[in-house]
Amino acid sequence: MFRAGGSHQGFVQSFLLLATLLAHVQRYIEAHTIPSDFFLDSPGISIDTGLSYVCALEVVPYVEVGGRPVCWGKNLHKNTIPPDNYIFVQIVTSKLFACGLTVEQRVFCWGHIYPQTKEIDGLYTQLTATENFICGVLVDGNVDCWPKSKSSSTPPELNGYHFVQISCSESHCVGLDRNAHV
Repeated sequence: MFRAGGSHQGFVQSFLLLATLLAHVQRYIEAHTIPSDFFLDSPGISIDTGLSYVCALEVVPYVEVGGRPVCWGKNLHKNTIPPDNYIFVQIVTSKLFACGLTVEQRVFCWGHIYPQTKEIDGLYTQLTATENFICGVLVDGNVDCWPKSKSSSTPPELNGYHFVQISCSESHCVGLDRNAHV
């Protein structure tokens, strides 16, 4: 069937490589597939993806705005265990933790950095996330980022601007002020 000289060994190596690739694809699909009991039949649902997990807001009966946080995927840092008893209007994820914004403009975070749900000080209107930190626009237009460490970015210099929305990457943030200027 196989000729001498390594053909059999090459076939076995190719087969093992294919099997490994299929296993990785299957794990990726399982980590990013919406759970079957998840209900996404309403406008205003927020969804975000972390390193190997996804968090979204699930519709809650009799709640007009926002939803209950649901996370799924690899639970490397307990990021997929959102807090109970919170209704959020926005949810964002980083590599090690996730945060949600409530209708009351409070921010709560959970995950590896925050093993117990932690409330972030201040009232916020919008959140943005990067791999290592999350920033939010405070109701007064200022920006705050967390966790506070030397590795996380510092909030941008406001220079008299009051932001209504920001978006951050690992190296910089951009924002819109109240006059819609970038």
